Amino acid sequence: MLSDTLGAFCITPKGERVLRNINGNSKHSKIEKIVSYEMFATKGSDREYLRLRRSIILKAIIENKNKASFLKIQKVLKANSLDESIETIKDDVIGFVNLGLNMEIESESILLKDTIADFSIPMYKDLTVKSELSKEKEIGGGSVLTKDLRELEECGFIRKFINFAKGEGESFYQLIDPFTLFSIRFIKNKKFDSWNEYINTSGYHSWRGNSFEIVCLNHINQMKAALGISGIETNEFAWRSGESEKGAQIDLIIRRKDGVINLCEMKYTNEAYSLDSDEYEKIQNRMARFQKATDAKEAIHITLVCGNGYKQSKYSGIVQNVILGDDLFEV
Repeated sequence: MLSDTLGAFCITPKGERVLRNINGNSKHSKIEKIVSYEMFATKGSDREYLRLRRSIILKAIIENKNKASFLKIQKVLKANSLDESIETIKDDVIGFVNLGLNMEIESESILLKDTIADFSIPMYKDLTVKSELSKEKEIGGGSVLTKDLRELEECGFIRKFINFAKGEGESFYQLIDPFTLFSIRFIKNKKFDSWNEYINTSGYHSWRGNSFEIVCLNHINQMKAALGISGIETNEFAWRSGESEKGAQIDLIIRRKDGVINLCEMKYTNEAYSLDSDEYEKIQNRMARFQKATDAKEAIHITLVCGNGYKQSKYSGIVQNVILGDDLFEV
């Protein structure tokens, strides 16, 4: 005879552990998952662009305390000259899940449930420390590396900037030769078949913005003239925050003998550049991190270098100097 009374069940200690693991609950800290730039795309002629886009998306989520809205991610992508739809962002997140990341797509946002080890995005505009170069097996270190870097700098292929916070103890190196950059970006990787087809893509706008930064770095004297400080002794530096949480990087710092520091932001847009709320927050973050890390006593002037003009906005109060694209080519 069958009883109509439901049987009682008791979960065992082993079962409780399994259940905690499934739900992501544990008294132990989660082990960081390791990702790399290269794993975000392995095939296709556009893999470099895909790697860049997906890396920026994941960084945006991590830096927003592991939860970010689609609109927030769109803005971060746009700030890096990548104009993508929410559907594209969703597709990339699904790809992250397929790679083994624990992520949840909500109606308007994305939740990352894993702890991700910090990873770098090797965009060609990034500043590289000599100690990082020496870790590459193909490069090596020692006196040979020192000699090679000096010769590349003397020939104008790279620039060497002292780290503002550490002085001569640490230098940054950056590839600045225009043809070499173009060759690596387009000729070697064969990113497109027709320039006319590529010219309106997000990849083109990203490359254009980075190229404008290189133009600025090759015209420091003209920038000083536009600021009216040609007769003032200056030193040029770069700076990169050592903090992974809301870290910051400044590609050009002009330190003047008259007690002023110009923190330079280079912007190239189709129309006159206008400061918005997102960029305002980024500049504030960079300035705050810079002051905290360097303990600089000088007055800090935010300096915008705008390729196609500048338009005032309600956020313009943070800016002390504006240099226009034409100023870079004044004789």
